Amino acid sequence: MSADESAPPFDEQQSWEWFLDSLNHDRIRSTLTQFPIADTLMPAAESDVESEFRNASNENDQMDTGMDDMSESSSFGVGDDSDGNNSSTASLDEPKEVTPASKIHSTTDIWRGTGEDPRYSPGFILPLVLGSLEANFPKERGAGKESQGADEMELDKDDNDDDDDDESEEDLAQHQAFSVIARRLCDRGCISLAIASLSSRCPSVRKVAVAICGLFLRALEMKESHEMKSWRERPQQEMIMASLQRGLTVRRAMQIKKLSEADDRVELGSTSVSKQRFNVTMLPALSAVFLAKAMMIVSRPSDDMYGAMNKYFLRLNDYHGAFQDCFGLPAFLSLYCSSSDDLTRCRTERNWALLTLKDSTVDEFCYRIISQHHVPELIMSSFDSLCDQVGGKSELSLTIDVIQCLIQSGGSRSATHLIKRLGLLSWLHGVISWRSISTVLPFATLKCKFLQLITTAVTSYCDEYSNSDSLDGDQSIFLEKVPLADAVIQICLDGSDASSNESHTVLAAACGTLWTIHVADKKQGLAMQRVGLTSLAQMTNLLTKCVENDELFAQALISMSALPYSVSGDEQDGHTPQLFCELALTFMLEERVRLCRGDTITILKRVYDLMSIFSKLREDTELVRTIMQCRHIAASINDGVQVWDSFIPFLT
Repeated sequence: MSADESAPPFDEQQSWEWFLDSLNHDRIRSTLTQFPIADTLMPAAESDVESEFRNASNENDQMDTGMDDMSESSSFGVGDDSDGNNSSTASLDEPKEVTPASKIHSTTDIWRGTGEDPRYSPGFILPLVLGSLEANFPKERGAGKESQGADEMELDKDDNDDDDDDESEEDLAQHQAFSVIARRLCDRGCISLAIASLSSRCPSVRKVAVAICGLFLRALEMKESHEMKSWRERPQQEMIMASLQRGLTVRRAMQIKKLSEADDRVELGSTSVSKQRFNVTMLPALSAVFLAKAMMIVSRPSDDMYGAMNKYFLRLNDYHGAFQDCFGLPAFLSLYCSSSDDLTRCRTERNWALLTLKDSTVDEFCYRIISQHHVPELIMSSFDSLCDQVGGKSELSLTIDVIQCLIQSGGSRSATHLIKRLGLLSWLHGVISWRSISTVLPFATLKCKFLQLITTAVTSYCDEYSNSDSLDGDQSIFLEKVPLADAVIQICLDGSDASSNESHTVLAAACGTLWTIHVADKKQGLAMQRVGLTSLAQMTNLLTKCVENDELFAQALISMSALPYSVSGDEQDGHTPQLFCELALTFMLEERVRLCRGDTITILKRVYDLMSIFSKLREDTELVRTIMQCRHIAASINDGVQVWDSFIPFLT
């Protein structure tokens, strides 16, 4: 073999050292926490970005033609499995493929974490991973000699006898180098990234991912890999990769059967079926991210979930251990409802199940599977028990994150299911209405998370019902406004916060949530009734906390001016309503924040309502003078003078 036919294995491995050294394992983990399923192999051209009405079918063809041969050479199963059958989710339909044009308007991949987005782009990293594996892939023995005749091979036999030893040593070195780089890529998390990429909506990304998985499985099965004593985790990794391979093969067999039945009904010249033959199965992120995390866990025997993952894959018996939950919710119910006798083990498995559910729920396709397994009902039911557990606040915080992720990622499907069918808004204020706030939410971080959950749920309600109302022509009434606002005020006024910084953080979150509730109410006139859940003293107390921040004060004042209130016996002396009116009118006069017409009228109506109830306010000369000064503000807006004129009987 000449020197120019192949480079030495060491040189090939050295040429990819820069890539291996630059990989950050933490960034790969961040990528798995919210996998960018809409990322494409080929970035969208500038012309595609500018054009909003391009023909998506042409761009689909371009994305499908890049790497068809990769999936054919892989040992993994291929096939568009949108019509695949599964025992638990037989009627699932896969989401549409993402084209460069549609990706521009996709919000699925927006980073929801804190700080800058640390995730890798699978469309950029995976081709490099595949290139490093192919560069070190050992050549087959006798390659290039198949075309020689019998006479030529006989003449060259004596000459080749001396080279057999050299070729065997070189072949051994190539196999060892391939095993080494495959293991290093796995240690860096690249194989987990490739497994998670099987949920990508881009067909080309999935083809590269399945090619990487096939080459890695080849490396795991090589004799040289078996002889590497330092690669102790290889059997478990091979178990997972083989299970995934068999699972995809079973899905592919089902698809081939359906395609063969469809061939009889397809017209001559049709290319739709032929294209589906070369598409790699698109898994939901629920199963792809689970497999990716399982690969990381079995690579570290010290991991707390090592035993549970081994147990899960060892119990697979059908089709020689094929992965059965390709379109299901793998291991969630068994881990979340753990039957372990060890309480610590139960909490570990439950938290891991919740965390994996949060990380892998990225679109409506995932939420459809989750809802079919009744997971939202299960989580909401267990939330009540967590509220009363002193040591369960970490799981309570994670449960809040999971519910919020379900709302954000599930789209209209989650809004319809959680809010309309399960009554999420009623549940949110019901779980804390009869409990002590300091017991359920003892920490400022928990309070802020719960307030953010209310904000997300109300926003989802507002978006969903605004769309349905625009079609029906009628406006729906926000019936949960009053109890939700009361729950927010009770959380904010709870005095269990340790420091002033924590109190200010909770105050800012509460004011933002109150404003969201106020905006979501489409018929604010109905809220001017006098009987409410929140006392006037509590509203005034919240306003006094916001005096130093004009923006928070404006949000709290406008929101609470549209809320009904209750009056206790201690408030009959008029001091509390007087303070409320003074704070509201002074804020309007100083014009520290620009108020819109509707907000100004709402505040004036609340002041008039208080003066009509509490007669002592009419005797306050300072308050009367302040109302007189507000006339120019009322005169500057439509219908403002009419509202101000209602004060005239109190000014005489």
